[in-house]
Amino acid sequence: MTKEKTDSIYGIVRVGDSVIGIQIHHLSEVCHVEQLATLPVKSENLMGGFDLRETIVPVLDFQKVCGFASTEHTFKLMVVLKLEKYFLAFCIDEVLGIAKASSADIQKLKTSNPDVKSYYKGILAQNGQFISVLDIETLFALPDVYAITRPQVTDTRTQEAKRTPMLVFEAGSALFSVPAVEVYAAVPRQDIKQTAITGGKCLGEISYYNRRIPIICPIETFGVGDAHKHAQSQIVVLNFPDNKLLGLAVDSVQTIEGFSRTQSSELPIWLKDDCYIQSVTIRSDHNQVFELDIEALRESKSALTLASLSDPAQQKKAQDQQTSGDVSANDVVHEREKYLVVKAGEQLAIPLEDVSYILEPPDTITPAPMESLGFDGYFSRFGQTVALFDLRSMMGGSNDEDLTRILLTGEKDKQVAFWVEKVVGIETSQWRETKAEGSNTNALVKMVSKEERSVMPYLSLQTILPDPVATPPTH
Repeated sequence: MTKEKTDSIYGIVRVGDSVIGIQIHHLSEVCHVEQLATLPVKSENLMGGFDLRETIVPVLDFQKVCGFASTEHTFKLMVVLKLEKYFLAFCIDEVLGIAKASSADIQKLKTSNPDVKSYYKGILAQNGQFISVLDIETLFALPDVYAITRPQVTDTRTQEAKRTPMLVFEAGSALFSVPAVEVYAAVPRQDIKQTAITGGKCLGEISYYNRRIPIICPIETFGVGDAHKHAQSQIVVLNFPDNKLLGLAVDSVQTIEGFSRTQSSELPIWLKDDCYIQSVTIRSDHNQVFELDIEALRESKSALTLASLSDPAQQKKAQDQQTSGDVSANDVVHEREKYLVVKAGEQLAIPLEDVSYILEPPDTITPAPMESLGFDGYFSRFGQTVALFDLRSMMGGSNDEDLTRILLTGEKDKQVAFWVEKVVGIETSQWRETKAEGSNTNALVKMVSKEERSVMPYLSLQTILPDPVATPPTH
């Protein structure tokens, strides 16, 4: 019988140079602790303990237990683990975010030495980094480590205080929180591509494991924070119904923690109408944390429309249309193809597959009489004679700049070369306009680019090859 794959949410933290993954149901919270108290029990593997809402939490010397190099902290950031009714903590350097993975994604660790004890279930590779997945049961089972059970209290306020772990992030100097189970992933800092969907609250999109994820601005969307621009952002990706995703551009992921209901404050009047914030929590450090109303956001028509762009089924349909050449009502093919952008009088977009080589100017060009627009003569390359044309002249351009590069195209025994002023670069298209046969104007290509001049004429070198291909006359 095949073992069924199960997806789990992991809180991702950093300890020194190591990235650690903790299953979210074992992660109680992350909190700041200024100093540790001495425990009444002796253990070489415990650093001390601290009081967490009337519960004593022992602190494991995680770096010592796992053989890491010890690091000093001016303040201590603690991750609190829970196993059934027991609690244990260890010191971390940073909260990196949330990741979602199946059990099949974790690569098991194995050693031939039975005396070597592993505190990890395996390694998880995500977004270019290796995450060591903690074996929580093994940590709690250490022989000289004492875990503490929370006392049974029936006080109403204590029952009210029970909350799911919340991911806290900062955007525009404001703090927001969202239930960790609603987070698909926290993506490392990166550029957000400006595309056709950029505008208003939508900043653009990113690609995450070959999935297109639209990104919105939390400041514009939630109405809290200082509007500003960053070259790069971390991305908190939220789950939407039917396997859809929507990302938030944030300044930093702060902590994972549980908030008490008794810490909640009444929403200001101006936030109560048409709002995606359901409560405000006042932390012990007096900072306000705005808890997002995920259900209200999921019911938003604009948010749902953007999230639908991440649907793998829709993306596959678009790719199939691209492959089959289906065109929209506006005679536009939506595509993501590579183009060589060159200047030949004006900037042109040439399918990258049309170009076999980009060459420096040859030392010798042999002129030849030929009634063909732009024909310059012949040059030799690897024992073959190649016909050379001035692409700028063929496109009706003027001689403003020197011709500095040559594009080679065609079959091996029928290669043709074209002069251009310069090669601008290689870019990816967003859409390409189609033209009826016999049209006097060139089709346009829209690039996925932040540059203002991202729409340019499309030119296939295959369509302008002389017929027959110019080859030197033989006698």
